[in-house]
Amino acid sequence: MDRFRRATISTISGATIAGEAIGGAYAEASVRPDGVTSNGSQTSQVLSLYFGLVPQALRAKAAAVLADDIRRRGTKLSTGFLGTLYLLDTWADTGWTDEVTGLLLQRAIPPGAICPRTVRA
Repeated sequence: MDRFRRATISTISGATIAGEAIGGAYAEASVRPDGVTSNGSQTSQVLSLYFGLVPQALRAKAAAVLADDIRRRGTKLSTGFLGTLYLLDTWADTGWTDEVTGLLLQRAIPPGAICPRTVRA
């Protein structure tokens, strides 16, 4: 049992180290000093923030890039269903709670809210 426990801890530690290396490589290649991630889309910003791929020092800038884009579009989302799932939590976690409230109180159906129930090949 002890051998299994040591192997499990080693695997978990190895996965953590690998995850940190992957996150670092992503940040180096895809996060600009102004907080724009990858192509700068709302989805890119949301997913990069949600999955911890933006360095701590740039998280506020990356969240502000997202906020600016949403405001520029008249408080509308362009995340589609992939990014919308993580948007509210990500935005709230980065301190944009008033904006989250504004999105939630909209009466119009936001983009990404209507998704196909089945996908046919």
